[in-house]
This record gives sequence, structure tokens and C-alpha cells, in this order.
Amino acid sequence: MIGNSDRYMQINQVKLIHSSIEKYYISKDTSMVIKGIAILLMIVHHMFTFPNWIIGGYEPNLLFAMYFNVPTRICVGMFAFITGWAFCIQEKRRIKDIFRKILSFYIMYWIVFIILLLFACVICGYKPDLIVLLPEILGLANDFMKFCWYVPFYAVALIVMFLIYKLLDRSLVCAIVSGLVFPTVLFLVLEMVISFKILADLVNDLKHYFPCIAVGYICNKYNIFGVIHRYTYRINQSILFAVAFALTFASRYYIRAFDFIYSPIIVYGIANLCDSKYRCKMILTLQMVLKKLGMQATNIWFIHCAIFCNATRTYIQPYIYLSSNALINLLVAMFSLYVCSSILTVLDKCILRKIGLN
Repeated sequence: MIGNSDRYMQINQVKLIHSSIEKYYISKDTSMVIKGIAILLMIVHHMFTFPNWIIGGYEPNLLFAMYFNVPTRICVGMFAFITGWAFCIQEKRRIKDIFRKILSFYIMYWIVFIILLLFACVICGYKPDLIVLLPEILGLANDFMKFCWYVPFYAVALIVMFLIYKLLDRSLVCAIVSGLVFPTVLFLVLEMVISFKILADLVNDLKHYFPCIAVGYICNKYNIFGVIHRYTYRINQSILFAVAFALTFASRYYIRAFDFIYSPIIVYGIANLCDSKYRCKMILTLQMVLKKLGMQATNIWFIHCAIFCNATRTYIQPYIYLSSNALINLLVAMFSLYVCSSILTVLDKCILRKIGLN
């Protein structure tokens, strides 16, 4: 049997080991780089892995589409993970603050929605069906704004995080149960009993991606990356980055359901490379470009709906897929989206400031 003094000594040793692990931080700049990579993956995912979405003369690489359609969708898990990580360090967590954050997100969405709708009606001759468009105001349908499903997901996920974050703070075991196990089971049950398609789709999104948000929170709160970094800091960060990407892509190709595992792996690989002291000039330049993209990620997400929406794609795709070279088309798309997003960001800030949400 272990005496009280021995037990006390063991507990103190465990505490000493835990306290010796340096806290792992993801800076704001690094989080923007992560978002930049995520939005780049999203554009690649939509532009080159759905051949039936493309009209006109561009011939997509069907082999690329077959192998990279599923892996590139990890971009959503990356966004969700960063949302959870940021929620952990958010100082204002009152319900009032949560709803202000949701409203700000919706206003950004509505600005893009209105502008694209006007473009479709005036330039493209689109005749909107109000009954079809009404659910899209809340992002609950995607006939016009093809990728707006994340808007209601984000809103509901933040509310759920507000309801459970105190449980997440109690202990690691409690966090895993209340952040991963219970919500997944709950959303699974709701998905089976809800017959209304719009709500069923929302619950399905929550079932798959809410665990990524919870894991982001848990990794920050319990310094999971700090523990991992203690054993991997000697590894070349470029190699670690490449392994993280390869492992994530290969795993997701075969098993899609574990984005809550894949997203921290890929985020950790990116964060380590960004913070490495031995970055070459090319990586530093690329990091700066990705940071700029990350700062515009939300608007780019919304705006690029126009490339694939039935109402507008006939007019827009010829300017995006203007070459037989996929890389040129990607650069044209990213540059165009970045410019449009930068202009809209100025408008967003003016409107949000005007109504007191900025």
C-alpha cells in the first residue's frame, strides 16, 4: 500500500510535470494563415472536384476530382476547429455577446446575398422565386447561395457552446463527454426523428462538425498541443507539416467521419510551420499571402457561391475558367475573390460600425 506521504509526493510530481509544459499559443496571424489555407482548399474543392458544376470549355482532371474531392473538404473542419479555439480565449461569453457575434456574421452574409441577388436579377436576368429564397435569408436553403449552410450551423454551434462551456472547463474527461459524446448522440437522435429536410440537414451538419469546434476548445483549454509539442519540437517543422497534410488527406479519403481528429492534426502542422524559426523567404512570402486570404475568408466563402449558382454561373465561369491550365484558373479565381472581398469588407465595417456591432 502507498502511504499518504508517498501519494502526496506522486501527486506533486504529476503537477510539476504538467506545469513544466509550456502553454501552446496560436497567434492571430497564425490563425489567419490557417484560415487562408482552409479557404484555398475550399476553392480547390469546389472548382476542381465537382466536374458537373463546370459549364463551358474547361475540362477538369477527373482523376484529381476522384481522389481529392473528399480530402479537400477538411477545410470546413479547420474553420470549425479555429472557431472553438477562439471561443476558449474569448473574454465576453454572455448570451448577449454571443447573439451580437451571430448577428454580425449574418449581416456579412446578408450584404453578399443582396449584392449577388441584384447582380443575378439585373445582369443575368434571374427571376427569383420568393418562396424558394425566403429560407436562404437564414441560410437554411442553398438554391441561390450554394454554400450558405455554414451560417445557421455557426449560429446554432455558438449557442450550444455557450450552454456547455462551463462543463468543458471542469475537467478533460467532462469536456470529452459534454463536448463530443453527448452532442454527437443528441444530434444523431434528432436527425433520426426530424422529418423536415431543412432542419434535418442542419442537424446533420451539427453532428459532423460541432465536435471539431468542441475539440478546438478542448485543445486550447487543456493545452493538448503543448503536450504534443513537448515530444515533437525536435522534428523538422516542414516535415511535420507535410506528414500532417498527408496523414489527414489519406485518412479522410477512406474515413470521412473523423474530422474532429483530422482538423487538429492539420492545424497543428500548419501552426508549427508558421512559428518555426527556420522559415525560408519563400515560406515567409507564402505565409503573408495566406494571412491576407485568411483575413477575407468569410466573404470569399460567401462570394464564391456566384461561381457555381445556376443563376449566375453562365456569366461568371467564363471569366474564371479562362484557361486550360488549372493553376492559372485558381489564381484568377483567388485574385478576383480577394479583390471583391476586400471591397465588401470596407462596406461590412461601415455598416457594423453604424449599427454598433463593430
